[in-house]
Order: sequence, then structure tokens, then C-alpha cells
Amino acid sequence: MTDLTLVSLKDDFLEHAGDRPPLGILYIASFLEKYGYSIRVLDLNHDEFTIDDSSVYGISFSTPQYFQAHNLAKQIRKANKNIKIIAGGAHCSAWQKEIGNPVSFNVFDQAVIGDGEIPMLNIMRGVTFRRYYSRRKYNLDIYSIPARHLVNMKRYPIGTLMSSRGCFGSCIFCSCHNIPYGFHSPERTVTEMEMLVDYGYKELYFHDDTFTIEKNRVWLQNESRFEV
Repeated sequence: MTDLTLVSLKDDFLEHAGDRPPLGILYIASFLEKYGYSIRVLDLNHDEFTIDDSSVYGISFSTPQYFQAHNLAKQIRKANKNIKIIAGGAHCSAWQKEIGNPVSFNVFDQAVIGDGEIPMLNIMRGVTFRRYYSRRKYNLDIYSIPARHLVNMKRYPIGTLMSSRGCFGSCIFCSCHNIPYGFHSPERTVTEMEMLVDYGYKELYFHDDTFTIEKNRVWLQNESRFEV
């Protein structure tokens, strides 16, 4: 039995759709696996969507994917009205007020604003907040390395990772607005880089919003055996 299915939607509005694994939901998956939950991950750039015996479905989406997310949630609801459907991702964080709109979010049971690891753990434990605001941790090393074993990494041409989350800016149009900045330690980041090299990657892509904002941290990572 699977406890939770996490879904990353098609991003065919991008030039190279599906060329990178869905790190956000892979972080959540690895964190929940530590607590004994069974997780299924679907990347709809590559996987066909199917409904299994999961009692909870989490859908991560950006603003261009909103209607796709809404339609998928309706499909899940039609198949089984008892499934709990959670909305998350950049759109929920950027458009927080919209989440309370009974029209635009009526197909979702709950929505996560901010980082998803701890909110999803508590939702799986039965917390029923309609909107779950997540307070970002400064030290991101409390979170596990993304559960890349749950996807076929051969699909993705470039190894991707994050050494930090967020931005010190406060641009009102951004999903990072008013969400604090957080770091992985250089040691943890290098460990993850080495894991990606073990997968066979020769190129690594950092998904950080502001990778160079802490120059000392970047230099420490550069002192590893990698060319930057």
C-alpha cells in the first residue's frame, strides 16, 4: 500500500520540458520516508498519471500549471471522493490569498505555503488546516537528500541540486516573497554533488534562487574536487 502520491505536472511551457527531476517533491518524499511513509512520485513529463491506493495526493505546481493542477484534482476527486488532495508549489506560495477562494481552490482539501516537508508530515498525521504556512528553517541540513531513487534518473540529462532556498529580496510577484532564506552546509552540498557524480553526471545545475549571495559558502564548496 502507498500512503502518499506526489505529482509534478508537465512543464511543456518550458523549452526543455522534463529535463530535470522534480526536486521539491523529492525532498518531501525523502523526509517522509524517514518517518516510515510509503511514497510514490509521478513526473508527468515522463509518467502516465494513474490513481492507486494512496489516501493522499500532493500536487506541486507553478502559476502556468494552475489549470492543469485543477483539472487533475477534479479527476482524482471524481475517481474517489475520499482521497485527500493537497496543493503546493510556487503558485501557492506566490498567491497566498487566492488559496482561500472557494471557487479557485474548491477541489483541494488543503494547501501548503512555503517548504513542504514538515507541513506534509503533519498532514499525513492528521492535521487539517485549510492553509498550512511553513516557517523556513535556516539550517536546511535537517532535511534529507532528495529521494532520487523514486524516479528514473536516466531520464534527466543534467544533475540538479539545491544548496540554498529563498532570497533576501522582497519582490511582491515572487514565490519567495517574505519567506526567509535557508542554507545547506558546504559539506552537505558536496556530499550531494558526489552522489550525482556517482549517478554518472558530468554537469551539475544548481537550482538556487540566489546561489552566490553568500560568497564564503560558495568558495568552500569550490574547494572540493569539483571544477566550478
